[in-house]
Amino acid sequence: MKKIFYSLSIVLLVLIFAISGHSQVTLGAKVGVNMYTFNQSLEDEDDEVSLNLRPGFLIGLVANIPLQDNLSLRSGITFITKGTNIDLEEVYEEISDITVEGKSYLGFSYLEIPIHLDFKMNNFHLIAGPYIGLGLGGKAVSDFTVTGAGTDLTVDNELTFNPAFGEVDPDTFGDNEDAFNALDIGLNLGVGYQTGPVLISVEYSYGFGNITPKYKDTEDTDDKLTNTGINVAATYLF
Repeated sequence: MKKIFYSLSIVLLVLIFAISGHSQVTLGAKVGVNMYTFNQSLEDEDDEVSLNLRPGFLIGLVANIPLQDNLSLRSGITFITKGTNIDLEEVYEEISDITVEGKSYLGFSYLEIPIHLDFKMNNFHLIAGPYIGLGLGGKAVSDFTVTGAGTDLTVDNELTFNPAFGEVDPDTFGDNEDAFNALDIGLNLGVGYQTGPVLISVEYSYGFGNITPKYKDTEDTDDKLTNTGINVAATYLF
């Protein structure tokens, strides 16, 4: 699957540049910021953790292919970061008279290929379509202290996540390693405003791909974590 994604990315870029020399295809560069978290759907709701939005960024290449006067197909390839912050105060709220200082978060990076329809009305744009993403790597970082009420706890560790397809064998992990599902698919919905060659857009992203992998020799569960967030970007069309 990883090779297929890379091959698809290369073919897409070659086609974009080839078509751009013979049609009205417009190329561009895109950069932006985002805020992401996870949607949680766990068999045991008591296992759910309070999560907050985590800031990230995106950068990529864009190709705009006209279909009709006001309708175009927009694609390209984007490097994007996603993840979530863990609300430590909520995690430890049942312990009274304590202070929690520090951070705990999960962060992942992806290469994404969006396939969007862009409907233009004067300078305004309506944007909608799916995306497919390939996970490149990730990490979970916990660096915090809990003090008070007879508690003196310090947590300082980092876990590396490796992208995986299909069933995962935990015996292949090294120390402080784990895996996540590399394939991420979802839907983006957004609006934009164009002034000159610059398009400012805001998109809501809803992922369907489960980040949690299936582990070898373990009982199947319906636990599911998916990406969701907001992207704010500026695209310069050449």
